[in-house]
Amino acid sequence: MFTKTQCDILINYIKSKIDNLYDSSQLVIEDKNLATFSNMIHKGFYIGMVDAKDEDIVKKGLLQENLTNIVSSADTASQMVYDYLKLQNIPRSKFQTSTIYITIVIDVQYIANPMSWDETKDGVYFMWGQDFKGFYLPYEIQRMNLSKIEVLDILLSSNKMPSSLWKIPESLIYRLVCFTIKS
Repeated sequence: MFTKTQCDILINYIKSKIDNLYDSSQLVIEDKNLATFSNMIHKGFYIGMVDAKDEDIVKKGLLQENLTNIVSSADTASQMVYDYLKLQNIPRSKFQTSTIYITIVIDVQYIANPMSWDETKDGVYFMWGQDFKGFYLPYEIQRMNLSKIEVLDILLSSNKMPSSLWKIPESLIYRLVCFTIKS
């Protein structure tokens, strides 16, 4: 979907944006080719951060209809990540030494069969009524290295829900069609 050059431009922009939020004397790298991301329809944008010990630090972003500017989504997610890092007193040095995952959600598709998603490239979103929602992005699923059933069980149990709730016909499961970039 994106070239390596485009991926590098976006990752450098986001890393420099968050670095600038930590220290305003740091420049934001605004490559002229960022404009290629301005009219790209997408349904979500997330930034995840994993430290050198392979521990999840943060996953923040947005999931909504009719997003049209990836740079604007990146700015929003960058601010959300920085706000969380600041609130948790996570130093700039930890941010700078962590792996950053950028996930662009291209589409969200309801799936009647809870197993009809690809654990090597899709994310999964579970919804129960109006109150509970939970999801994993592709990079999280790949790092787990588990079966689809185990991923869904863990998604629910980690959110204090019965792990088999996803098997009930009233549960709603969506496939997140994504593109992920790793720094």
